Amino acid sequence: MKDLPIIVEEKEDTRIVYFTIEKLTDILTIDRIKSYILSVISGGARIIVINFAGIEYMSSSFLSVLIAMKKALYQAKGRVCLCCLSENVARLFSITELDKIFSIFHSESDALEFLQASSDQAD
Repeated sequence: MKDLPIIVEEKEDTRIVYFTIEKLTDILTIDRIKSYILSVISGGARIIVINFAGIEYMSSSFLSVLIAMKKALYQAKGRVCLCCLSENVARLFSITELDKIFSIFHSESDALEFLQASSDQAD
């Protein structure tokens, strides 16, 4: 994770990804983030929350990272939630209709509550 503009926190069995930049536009950085997140999933992470707080702009290239992550988690019987989207980022999800395939929440606590409730129902 060295030199990546993300911080990954572990809360029980959940990984929460935070960004340390305001714009997700650099393709090399996006590819490195994708590789790292997929390695976290292949290492056993099954529940991931992506917290977009502070991200003001995101290129559509980052959408491929999210789709690859969702696919990998689906195959591993895991889940992903997104939260804290700025107006610009939320608009990108709406335009691409990806807001229909991702669980998106206003706050991190809402996302975590949803994941806990869905985990309780699965038990």
